[in-house]
Amino acid sequence: MKCKIKGRETDFYFASHDVPPTPICVARAVFRRERYIFAPVINIICMDSGKLSCGNEVSIRRSTAADIDVLMGVYADAQRYMRLTGNATQWTGGYPSRAIVERDVAAGNSYVGIGADGEVLMVFSFFVGREPNYDRIEDGSWPDDGAYGTIHRLASTGRMGGMLRRCVDFCFTLADNIRLDTHADNGPMLAAVGRLGFVRCGIIYVDDGTPRVAFAKRRPAVPYSAGRM
Repeated sequence: MKCKIKGRETDFYFASHDVPPTPICVARAVFRRERYIFAPVINIICMDSGKLSCGNEVSIRRSTAADIDVLMGVYADAQRYMRLTGNATQWTGGYPSRAIVERDVAAGNSYVGIGADGEVLMVFSFFVGREPNYDRIEDGSWPDDGAYGTIHRLASTGRMGGMLRRCVDFCFTLADNIRLDTHADNGPMLAAVGRLGFVRCGIIYVDDGTPRVAFAKRRPAVPYSAGRM
C-alpha cells in the first residue's frame, strides 16, 4: 500500500488484512518509525489502497475561538437528530452550553473535523488524564487503571458517515487507551461504539447525576513490516 503523508510517498506492507488499518493508524506507524512529532492536522491521501478504504479526505485540528459559532450550530443539529431518533433525554437544558464549548476551546481540548471543501463536519472534546466522573463505576469495572484519554461531546453534521471512527483514529494518535460514555437512549452511538470494538464497562454518572453507559478500548496493534525508509 502506498500513502502520501505530508507530501511524501511511502510504501507499507501489512502482515494481515483481517482488520484493515485506517489511514490515521498508518500515519501513527510512520511517525513512530521515523520519530516525527505528531502534527495537529492529519491530511492523508491514499495512492494505492488495496483492501483499505480511505473514504473522503478529512483533516482534524484543534478548534479556535473563531469556530465557536459554527460548533454551536453543529451541536444544535445533533440535538435535533437525537430527538428524531428517540433520544429525548440526552443533551437537554441547553447542554452543551456555549460556556462549556468555550472552556473546551480555551483548554485546547476541542477538535474539529474539516472536509475537503473547508466545511466543519464534526466536533469533539478529547483530553488525556483523569476524568472525575469515571472514578465511580457501577455494574462493571474499567479494564485497567492505566492512563487514558476521554472523548466527550462528539457531534456531526451528518454530511459524511464514519465520523466516530475518524475521531477515534485521531485520538489513538494521542493516547493508547480511550474511554467514552453515552446515554442509554442514544441508539446510533451505542451501535457505532460496538462496531468499533469498544467494550461496555459499566455505568457512570455525569455532573447532573444522570447515568451513562461507559466504554473503553485500547489501541490495536498495527501489524506491518516495512523496508528501509
